[in-house]
Amino acid sequence: MSISTSRIETEAEFLARCGAATTAIALIINDDLTRDALGEERRLDDFKVGGLMDALAIIGEASSGRGERLEELLSTEVKP
Repeated sequence: MSISTSRIETEAEFLARCGAATTAIALIINDDLTRDALGEERRLDDFKVGGLMDALAIIGEASSGRGERLEELLSTEVKP
């Protein structure tokens, strides 16, 4: 089966965006926890942190499924 490289590029772009979103969310949470450890006022309450953690879980699940799809695409013959 032949597929176009644009399909692979689309899947790879999605995974890259998931990675960037995951990193940004993790940095936001880390910054808030660092403020707390330094005795400074946190900017995020538990509800917001919980929502961000849920977002990380959703992104992780979506990335996993798309990563498997990308693996399948890469295992097929690629046409330019």
